Amino acid sequence: MMDFSDLKYKAPDPEVVADELRKARLRMRMSLSEEGIIKSLQDLDTLLRNLEEMYLICQTYYSKDTSDPYWQHQYDSFHSWAPKLKISLQETLAVLVDHRNEDIIAAKTGSRVFSQAASLLATYCSDIKNELQELSQCRLRYRRLISELGLIPQGFFQPNYQLKKSLTHSDHDRRCISYKRWVLAFNNMRNELLELYLRILSLLRTISEKMGYSRIKDYLEREPGCDCPEAAERENSLAHYIRRYFLPIQYELRRQQTLRLGCEYLSPWDQWMPTEAGNPPPKPEENNIDTLKVCLESLFDDEAGFLLDALALSGPAVGANIYEAMERVSFHLPASDLPYTAYNFTPEGFHIFDIFNEIGGLCADTAAFRNRSNLFSWSPDRDIREVCAVSVETLSAANCHVFFGDNAEAAFDVRLTECLQNMMEAAAITLFEQEAISLAAPDGRKLAEIWTREELR
Repeated sequence: MMDFSDLKYKAPDPEVVADELRKARLRMRMSLSEEGIIKSLQDLDTLLRNLEEMYLICQTYYSKDTSDPYWQHQYDSFHSWAPKLKISLQETLAVLVDHRNEDIIAAKTGSRVFSQAASLLATYCSDIKNELQELSQCRLRYRRLISELGLIPQGFFQPNYQLKKSLTHSDHDRRCISYKRWVLAFNNMRNELLELYLRILSLLRTISEKMGYSRIKDYLEREPGCDCPEAAERENSLAHYIRRYFLPIQYELRRQQTLRLGCEYLSPWDQWMPTEAGNPPPKPEENNIDTLKVCLESLFDDEAGFLLDALALSGPAVGANIYEAMERVSFHLPASDLPYTAYNFTPEGFHIFDIFNEIGGLCADTAAFRNRSNLFSWSPDRDIREVCAVSVETLSAANCHVFFGDNAEAAFDVRLTECLQNMMEAAAITLFEQEAISLAAPDGRKLAEIWTREELR
């Protein structure tokens, strides 16, 4: 068995890769037989597999030591020319779309390559090449700043192990000092973070407009055979119910966390201090868990139907395969007053999980489980988004019966209880970030006011 250390790294030459793709494209166009196209596809597969291997080697070494200048340069290089590679790959695979011998070729290679070609054509075009390249660089810089602040660069404003250890120290004064030191470091980087955030937002909006998919209904209206005339109204209805049911949850969770700490209010440096669920035990008349369960049941059973209908109608026409979050082309899910990104539909059906995560993220955002300004939330967070996403995916009564059969009722109650317990931690995360960001208000205004103006202009 080969060890990782035995793998050899050779930095790809973007010009050579582009030339190889150009040659493959030319051979596919000039080929008079199915065998010639299949041979070109095999060569293309070999090229892409080698690139993927080199990227994984580079990514591994870079993650071991992000300060190493060589691996930092290699990692940056991959992301700087990746958008151009995807455009060139799209142009190459475009030769396959509507090919006169598609059925014969698919019988030998499988239909996946054709569905992937259609996905790339639907989600990438040469018009967005420059935006994708700049977006990649902005996000790389953004992630680096987040990491330097001692945060986990996964979308949410979460402390890494060392920072969290300081913020959960048993000594109140130590927690306070650690938090204030962090806020000072954050304020020193705030302006650059804000500029990067607004630029990322602007680039995403431009890409969305150029690709023509700004709303879910845009996708549904373009899907052949899709008859969903009330899409916009159902989007608005879903947004209304999410706000109606989830906004009160955050306040209840904040209050219970304060009670368990024995405080009148929750200081920002106390928000990560671990508390036992029963210390002190919540009084029945002050514990709204049952009320929250009713809200969740009503929301997921009555209003999530539109989302499930959209998934059922998605079909194979639009999408792209699973990429890293920072490389995905997104469009906005307009179910609130901020632009939540819904990722590409995929012919394999993987988009279902992305959409469930998005609606879960929307629930979290609307409930103020994380900063409403969305500053640190450009990519999905696996830990917190899925808390709410699980509710939509498995706690909807219809889906619960599919997954659990006769045990659906018991499973529903167990999973819902787990979800609400985890929401307490989600609320703590958001309280931490909200308090910190509120200390950095340029021009005497709240950051959220500036971001709302920029986003909704």
